[in-house]
Amino acid sequence: MAWQLRQLGLLKRETAALYDPEEHVDRLLNAFIYSDCMCTTLRDAPPHIRWSELDWDTTRPSLVSPASLNIMRLEAEFLDMSTRVDLHDVQTVLQTESRWSTFLKEVQQLHIGEKEFLRHGFLGWALVRVNWLSIMLRAPLIQHPILAASSLSIFARAASQILRVYWDLFLSGNLEPCWIQLQRIVTCAHLAIITCNEGHLHPTEARELLTIAVQMVRAHEPVSDKAVKLSEDLKGAMDALLLSLGIGVLPLDTP
Repeated sequence: MAWQLRQLGLLKRETAALYDPEEHVDRLLNAFIYSDCMCTTLRDAPPHIRWSELDWDTTRPSLVSPASLNIMRLEAEFLDMSTRVDLHDVQTVLQTESRWSTFLKEVQQLHIGEKEFLRHGFLGWALVRVNWLSIMLRAPLIQHPILAASSLSIFARAASQILRVYWDLFLSGNLEPCWIQLQRIVTCAHLAIITCNEGHLHPTEARELLTIAVQMVRAHEPVSDKAVKLSEDLKGAMDALLLSLGIGVLPLDTP
């Protein structure tokens, strides 16, 4: 699809403006970039369209809400930056995280007047996306001489945030099984094991997070024939971790 968007000239503002408004080419571009960013964050490959390639009119109407577009831009900018910038540079890492933190504060304030369920829902969605970016940013730094220790703490916090947001959705019956969620849940569960073993996550919190992760992975059986096996393997890893730490195992129906 990326090459088609290029052929249609949608990456450049002047060319895109030549299309009739009824063709909604801006919506097509927004939708593709949005999905491209989201899927790229789950695989070890560059995005199909780099943010630095784009020259488009962000003021035109879009099916994507302004707040969602902001998250899309954060993801797109990071994915583009990751191919051009040394992400082992301490200053670059800390400045990037500072921008993300500011964004989350803005999201909180932007939706302060919304109904509670809308505000809670969007903030949770933003937390998942930004914390997943934090994991991506810090993943190459696990052996960094300065940032390795803080990276483990950030992994623990990010994994906890993502799993708890998904668990809220699960309890309310709003967690629709899909490949993207399964990837994130399994990855965050692995991070909970690693960070607990390294002393950056309290064992009882790790037990809670892993217990809910096993249940959510199992709930993805309708969309993945590997979900049951993944949940069993995860349960085995959790039991081994807790046994090594002298912590009891919670029943699977315990939140």
